[in-house]
Amino acid sequence: MGTIASSARSVGAGALDGCCARWKTAAPTARSASAAPHLEFVHKVIGADRIIWSVDYPYLALDGTRAFIEKLPVSDEDREKMTHLNA
Repeated sequence: MGTIASSARSVGAGALDGCCARWKTAAPTARSASAAPHLEFVHKVIGADRIIWSVDYPYLALDGTRAFIEKLPVSDEDREKMTHLNA
């Protein structure tokens, strides 16, 4: 059975680099204006019981994360599930 690294080599590193570069520019972050609608959509579709909020620290800054979570239009109970209880 191959590893992820061997799979990446068989596909070619260039193909994966392009994929990852597109993901980094397309993925919403807590600092982007587009993140809240995405999270609201996921919340409505799968529910708070299946969401775990995380930040890719130390690669991404924590600036604005708490304010972003506090401003989401979800109940306090759902906010606690997404940020603490579901982990």
